[in-house]
Amino acid sequence: MRLLANLGVVLALVAGLWAAPGLSAGRPEDDFAAVVKALTVHGEDWRSIEAISAIRWAPLPPKMLENCLPDGGCFTRGGQVTLGDRPVVVMATGARTMTSNVYFKNSGPHLGEAALVQGLARAGLQPALARCPVRPGAISKWWSIKTGGRVTGFVSRTVACGAVQCEGLAYHAGDQLPGLDPRELALYSETCGAGGAGGAPVSAILPHEEIARTIAAVLPTPGEPAPPSWAVVRARLPGFKWQPGALMKRDPQLLYDDDPNTLSLAGYGLTKLATREFSAQVTGDARSAKLFRLEEQGSHPRGEDAALLRSLQSMGFSIARARCGKPYTQQKLVWYRLTSVKTRPSYLLIDTGFEGAREHARYRVYLDGLLPPLKPGEAEAATAACH
Repeated sequence: MRLLANLGVVLALVAGLWAAPGLSAGRPEDDFAAVVKALTVHGEDWRSIEAISAIRWAPLPPKMLENCLPDGGCFTRGGQVTLGDRPVVVMATGARTMTSNVYFKNSGPHLGEAALVQGLARAGLQPALARCPVRPGAISKWWSIKTGGRVTGFVSRTVACGAVQCEGLAYHAGDQLPGLDPRELALYSETCGAGGAGGAPVSAILPHEEIARTIAAVLPTPGEPAPPSWAVVRARLPGFKWQPGALMKRDPQLLYDDDPNTLSLAGYGLTKLATREFSAQVTGDARSAKLFRLEEQGSHPRGEDAALLRSLQSMGFSIARARCGKPYTQQKLVWYRLTSVKTRPSYLLIDTGFEGAREHARYRVYLDGLLPPLKPGEAEAATAACH
């Protein structure tokens, strides 16, 4: 799970951290709530968090990771805090100039859910259960917290650390709940009733299934011209938010882009597919839309490309590998030919960038039914270099 994976990374990264004398205000839940409240004020960047005197931070600069974390953080900074009479390991994660999540690994006696919520309430943070378990295997809960009458972050609690149980606490900045990995979507609900009972799951549909539906929806049918008109494509992407206005000119040379089309729908269409954020672009010429581009805004566990192809096959598509990209150690490009009785033949590019155990995906759907010109290093499917 994403939160559990983050806690595991915390354990690995803080190995060898120095011991630090703690500053305690008394009850551990009140100490934790005081730190969270301070983070809502001083948690913006790597230097401002030093104003939180209860935490002794490792020296700057933050550590740059070879692979970004499941929460999107590519930099970390370790520390230690004392909650009550127990030392607790701390790890902040974020981007080059800002922090976004702070994790606390409590290997001592647990604060417990009730005490945690009471401590946050006494600190004036107005905790409200925002995400709760609905199925076995869900081991975390999230509470929204407010400052100045608006939601400014979330606090989560997880009980698991492998064979030895520990309590993982976290502060997540912002007014949006942290994302979930695909297998977590059916385990949690964001409609939590009295006593923490959950309603409908966050999503009963997996992201790769929604991606497959989106790809299928945008393809021209046998009775339509290929490539389709701009109006047809816009109508088939109702969930995407585009900037209003006419088509926008684009210069591939200025954009350092191998997409040769010179017009696009205004801006980048934004949407969520099974809670995962995506941006999209449709490009073409004055007459028609020729290319649909879709890119996720985060990362996911490896192997989703195979799941996406299986979903397309379950929808009636025959899939054949058409071309392989130049071999890279951290990227894979594969073009597939899609055929079905409901659509015109077309091509799909799955462009996958590897980030350790995770990956980031970009998709291109060639609405004109034509492969782009072959580039040096690429290989057609009929050759030995594409297998």
